[in-house]
Amino acid sequence: MQPPVTASSQDSLFNQSLAKGLQVLCAFSAAHRSLTLGEIAARTGMNKASAQRSVHTLQVLGYIGKHP
Repeated sequence: MQPPVTASSQDSLFNQSLAKGLQVLCAFSAAHRSLTLGEIAARTGMNKASAQRSVHTLQVLGYIGKHP
């Protein structure tokens, strides 16, 4: 499990949304090839709403797929 994304408020170049998306991608591994939204939220330290937005965006962009 990864710690939640945090950045110094003094770092104006840090993109927290991008960092969250990358955390979602990193939640997957050879041992965790398929994850539920709850599992993604738990593994990234995000709440489910934030995880859902990140997952949806990554899915629309073609970086991850969804089981039917």
